Amino acid sequence: MARYPRAARGFRTRVGRNLSLRKSIRLHNGCSRRRSGSTVVVKQYRPAVQRHTLEFPAGTLEVGESAEASALRELFEETGLRASVLHNLGSFAADRGRHCNRIHNFVAEIDSSQPSLRPEADMEARWVTFSDLFTMIREGHFSAQLHVAALMLALMHLEARRSIPHREVVTLGGS
Repeated sequence: MARYPRAARGFRTRVGRNLSLRKSIRLHNGCSRRRSGSTVVVKQYRPAVQRHTLEFPAGTLEVGESAEASALRELFEETGLRASVLHNLGSFAADRGRHCNRIHNFVAEIDSSQPSLRPEADMEARWVTFSDLFTMIREGHFSAQLHVAALMLALMHLEARRSIPHREVVTLGGS
């Protein structure tokens, strides 16, 4: 009998239910920004929560595709935008307790001279300021944890580059 790592076999929980772990799916999140200090969010219907959600352009990697290529492709498919620069913010585990997938995070810089947003069918895309995005998070309108974490990574990156005023970073905490 072949030996598989525990993550590949599934495991028993303390309450006795069997859980199988999902196969490794590589995803990416992308926070896009214009020099004017705004970011793009997309609105789409998510059957799992039975409602429309606001989130960053994101998706899964296709077979043989790099995380960077996937981020650029998904940004274009979901918004019609092309990144002038793509910054890799790192790859992280999504949920080590049940999944073995990785989330790749990026900040895409968008040239403000690009044409207007052109989202794919059944989606909406819009530019929002960081201040408005922080309000959306506080009010529960932008609530996907992986996307909130991607925003934190993006803010850390932008702050390190001194691309946004420090007061915008402080606003995230509600003060």
